[in-house]
Amino acid sequence: MATIRKRGGKFQAIVRRGYHSQAKTFSKRADAEHWAKRLEIEIERNVAALPNSADGITFGELITSYKNRCTASQKGIGRTKSYNLERLYEYFGHLPAQLAKHHLLEFAEMRRKKHKVKPPTLLMDMNLLGAIAKHAVNYLDLGVDLRPFSAVCSSLSADGDIMRSEERKRRPSGEELRALFDYFNSNNIITIPMAKICEVSLATSMRLGEICSIKWADFNEIGKQIIIRQRKSPTRPHDHCIPLISTGQYRSYEIVLEQKKHTGNQIRIFPYNARSVSTNFPRACAKLGILDLRFHDLRHEAISQMFENKLGIQHIMLMSGHSDMKQLSRYTNTTPEEVFRHLESLNGQQKKSA
Repeated sequence: MATIRKRGGKFQAIVRRGYHSQAKTFSKRADAEHWAKRLEIEIERNVAALPNSADGITFGELITSYKNRCTASQKGIGRTKSYNLERLYEYFGHLPAQLAKHHLLEFAEMRRKKHKVKPPTLLMDMNLLGAIAKHAVNYLDLGVDLRPFSAVCSSLSADGDIMRSEERKRRPSGEELRALFDYFNSNNIITIPMAKICEVSLATSMRLGEICSIKWADFNEIGKQIIIRQRKSPTRPHDHCIPLISTGQYRSYEIVLEQKKHTGNQIRIFPYNARSVSTNFPRACAKLGILDLRFHDLRHEAISQMFENKLGIQHIMLMSGHSDMKQLSRYTNTTPEEVFRHLESLNGQQKKSA
């Protein structure tokens, strides 16, 4: 049993269990008794290798702990994830660590009706909430019940309220790309070399963030190679070296050399804000009447063209940074017409050799 003793006008609670000894002072006796009782229970559960109680802990504290762990990890925490955690904190921060089904269902209903989010977006929200709860169990050793999360996700999935997004297959046409290049090259207001950045992406399949972050120190001019630092990966970011190739009409090595005349005295090859580039691109599309085209679709186009140009799988994976064929297959976009063209090409080669 804990010892509660009065010291002056306050109450001191002392808990001794085996090797454990801890004391704390409170203004009220009831608070001292409550603290002592909770501490005794936690000591017993630890001795029995049971998780600690989550009573008195808010979900906001779990979010903060999870965010701190992500920030300190090798992968770090991206801008989008950080924003989503802040948004979840605003809604769930005051609630207890052990969320009930109705908490999750009310949140999902609010997101669907008030914010008009689509099923893939709501799925990301629910997955992030589940990751926070798992963090409480696996890293904080708290007795948080994960069943409400799985039960609610099953219900939302059955109703079609959450689902994975369909694989995007949008590819720009040659006419659309020519219109964009003409627009960027003739626009004197935009100071960012948008056409060059687009061309590098089309030649190498580099993401916008990668293009705007590569440094002169990572450029091998003799070997025509560039190192992409901490390149995005399903497991963990890593440094990735790719050749600066030219595919068809799109160049990369030559453009980097051209940039040396303009930005050679700066740290980055393309010292521009990626957000500004991603803002200029859709504005240009809207001006030209090009619908549903994003900058990231240029990466899709580049990888698809690599397949069409008959590059080996291992070469394409090196350029794109994908770790397996399953991830890469979404970029093939093979059509029945492509099969016929491929067979005709093979038949033509066989006739020549005969």
